[in-house]
Amino acid sequence: MLIGGNTIIEGIILITFGSFIYLWAINTAPLVMLAQIACNLPSVSNVLSQTCSKVNLNANIISYTPDIAIIIAIFGGILLIMGVIIISTEKEEGGERKGSWRDRYHFYHGNR
Repeated sequence: MLIGGNTIIEGIILITFGSFIYLWAINTAPLVMLAQIACNLPSVSNVLSQTCSKVNLNANIISYTPDIAIIIAIFGGILLIMGVIIISTEKEEGGERKGSWRDRYHFYHGNR
C-alpha cells in the first residue's frame, strides 16, 4: 500500500529529474548537431572515423532523451496526484496514520 507523503515526494523527485534531463537534452542538442556536421566533412571523418561513429551513436541516443524525460515527468505527475488523493481520502476517513499501517485485513499501531 502506498503512503501518501512518500508518494508525493517521489512524484516531485521524478518531475524534477525529468525536467532536468529534458533541459539538459535540449541544451546539448546544438552541440551534437555541430559534431555531426563536423563528422560529415570528409577530411574529419577520414582522420577520426571511430570518434565520428561514437558521435553518431550518441546523437541517436540524445535524440530520444527529451521524449524519455517527458515520460518520466508524466509518471512523476501521476504519482503526485496519487499521493494527494491518498492523503485526502485518509483525512475523509478520519484516520490519523501517524506511526501506524493498515490495510483491509490488518491494523498495527506501534507499542501500546
